[in-house]
Amino acid sequence: MTRISYAASLALSAAVLASLTLPVEAATYSTLYNFQHLCCGNPDGRLLLRSGSLFGTGQGGVGGYHGQVFKLTPSGGSWKEKTLFRFDGTDGSNPYAGLIQDSTGALYGTTGVGGAYGNGTVFKLAKSGGVWTETVLWSFGSGSDGQEPSCDLVRDSSTGTLYGTTYSGGVYGLGTVFDLTYSGGVWTENVLHSFGSIGGDGINPEAGLHRDTAGALYGTTEEGGTHGVGTVFELALSDGVWTETVLWNFGSIGGDGQGPEGELVEGSKGVFYGTTLDGGVYGLGTVFKLAKSGGVWTDTVLWNFEGGGSRDGAYPFAGLHLDSTGNLYGTTYSGGDYGYGTVFELTYSGGWIETVFHSFGGSGDGQSPGLGTVIEDSAGNVYGTAYVGGTYGYGTVWEVTP
Repeated sequence: MTRISYAASLALSAAVLASLTLPVEAATYSTLYNFQHLCCGNPDGRLLLRSGSLFGTGQGGVGGYHGQVFKLTPSGGSWKEKTLFRFDGTDGSNPYAGLIQDSTGALYGTTGVGGAYGNGTVFKLAKSGGVWTETVLWSFGSGSDGQEPSCDLVRDSSTGTLYGTTYSGGVYGLGTVFDLTYSGGVWTENVLHSFGSIGGDGINPEAGLHRDTAGALYGTTEEGGTHGVGTVFELALSDGVWTETVLWNFGSIGGDGQGPEGELVEGSKGVFYGTTLDGGVYGLGTVFKLAKSGGVWTDTVLWNFEGGGSRDGAYPFAGLHLDSTGNLYGTTYSGGDYGYGTVFELTYSGGWIETVFHSFGGSGDGQSPGLGTVIEDSAGNVYGTAYVGGTYGYGTVWEVTP
C-alpha cells in the first residue's frame, strides 16, 4: 500500500478563508495506553467504542505474527489491554482499518495483505465460551477480484451485507468497490465497480464507503479522475445495476486539494465533508465540503493546512468526525509543534476557525496518527490512535476532552 504525497504549490482561491487564525490549544489530552511490545503495537485504524471498552487493530508483529485485534478496558483508573487475536499471514496480515460490530457482538474487519492469495482478507471475530475465533469470510486476489483492502467496512443491518473498497485489483487492476453477501452458509463476493472502467474515472480507493439511507455508496479515490489527483464518487443501484458517477475531480479549481485518503462524512441536506492528503494553498492538505446546488456538485476548501512554524498540522490521512452541533474533528499525520501531527477541531462562526487540541511528539507522547478517523463518546470526549511513539515507541491510544 502506498501513501503518495503530491508536491503542489497552488494559488489562493476565493473559497479559502482570507485570514488563517493561529491555532490555540483548548482541551485536555490524555494518553490512555502505551503499547509495550512490537507484537501488539502500531495501531492505525479507527477505534470502536462499545460498553465502555475500546476495540482496535494494530500492525505490530514478531514470531510469525502479522498484526492483531485488541481490546482496551478501563480498570482502577487505568486502561488494560487484551489481545483478542493475532494474525499469522495465512488468515490475513496488516489490518490497516478499524472494526465494526453486529448485534451479536461479532467483529468484522479487513487486512491489507495475506490470506489464501496474499492480497488481503475480510474477517469475522466471534466470541464463544470466552474465546475469540476468527473466520476468513473472503480472501482477495482470485481472478479479477479486488486486492489490498485498507477500508473500514459498512454493514447493512437488515441483510448483513458488507461493503468496502480495494486499493488495487479488479478488471483493470486499479481497485474496486465490492460487497459480501451471506446465503446458505456461504459468503459470496461481488465486484460492484472496477475503477478505470470509464475515461476520467478515479483509481486506487484507500478509504471505506459512506452508505446513505437510500442505499447509495459514496467514497473517494486517491488518484485518477480528470486531473489525476483523485475523485469523489457515487455508486447507485437501479434495476439491479450499479452505476458510478464521479461527483468531483480534485484539481478542478485553483487551491483545490489532492489525493483524498479518508472516508467521507455526511452532514445535513446531503453535504459531504472530507480531507485531502495533499494540495491546497500550501500543498499540505485540506478539509473540504462537497455540496449540490442546481444539479451541480461544488467543492469548497474549508481549511488549508499550513504546517511548519504555524503550529498547524500537515497531511491529514484520516477522514473527519462530525458532531451533533456541526463541528468537525480530525487528525494530521505530521506538522504541529513537534512535527509529528495534531488533533484539530474546525468550527464555523462567520467563517471556519481551526483549533489545535494537541500536537503530538512531546516527551513520551505518541506520534503520527494514521488512517483512523477519531470517534466521540456520549460525553463529547474524542478518541484516537498514534501509530508510533509513546513510552515504548509502539504507538498509543489517546483521549481529548474539548
